[in-house]
Amino acid sequence: MMGATFPMEILETPGQVTIVQEAFTQVRRVYLDAPAIAPDDAEPRFNGHSTGRWMANTLVVETVGVKTSSRFRNVPHSARMRITERMRLVNDEILENQVTIDDPEYYSQPFTIQRSWKKSPARHPFEYDCMENPRQEDFENAYYVRERYRPVCMRVEGEGMAPSKMVCRL
Repeated sequence: MMGATFPMEILETPGQVTIVQEAFTQVRRVYLDAPAIAPDDAEPRFNGHSTGRWMANTLVVETVGVKTSSRFRNVPHSARMRITERMRLVNDEILENQVTIDDPEYYSQPFTIQRSWKKSPARHPFEYDCMENPRQEDFENAYYVRERYRPVCMRVEGEGMAPSKMVCRL
């Protein structure tokens, strides 16, 4: 997830760091100060299971349990892969992420990839518009920086499991 070029938003709350990426509205949760999980004990998930801790100004994140069918930077991997990330802000506008991949089934030794993103107060993730059957609750918490970003089709008709349809303005 952290390898994509789409905008993302990082939110820190007590006990958790949440990373929301614009593309496909991916959500990744890093549980702070939680016990680490062994790769063999982790239930496979698309983004794996991430635990983290702060070391000075660096967030150190350990991730295990990434589904082998997931695309992790197009790097082939086994269920035993362990990812260690070190994220830190540089000059309050650059997010640097150093990622070390350790997977003894695929690689003879761990290797490291480094990536950086520039903070942009003028850019934020938009809703990824790929809904085929939207519901009213999909729009209840929508926020639009400018009115021109508001979708033309906003009202949903349909309840429960019944097919829904969008009602558009003229």
